[in-house]
Amino acid sequence: YGCYPKLIGRYVNDKKLLDLPEAVRRCTSLPAGFFGIGKRGLVKEGYYADLLLMDPGAFSTEAVFRDPERLPAGLDTVILPRRNEADLDDLPPEAKQDMHFYLVDTLDEVFALALEEAKEMEVA
Repeated sequence: YGCYPKLIGRYVNDKKLLDLPEAVRRCTSLPAGFFGIGKRGLVKEGYYADLLLMDPGAFSTEAVFRDPERLPAGLDTVILPRRNEADLDDLPPEAKQDMHFYLVDTLDEVFALALEEAKEMEVA
């Protein structure tokens, strides 16, 4: 819950030690490549991804070691491959209330949803 929001909140927003594209790379393609996990880490046809639409300036967390399951702030939308449908059952109720969740089959659906949600967030 807190690792990546903490990285972006602390090192991109607060301390200005990383820019957002580098922070996202460190959360996605860098670990996928390091661990040799194929078809992960990039938004690319044929790859698997869970995509997040966030407000970068507000993306942060209050999660700590003793309370690790706190939801991040600034996260609006989660787009999952349809194969992850069962994962939605494991979400805490407050996540289902505060965020939009979508299941998709194709990359075209991902882009269409992301564009639609970004327009609603007024960041497009």
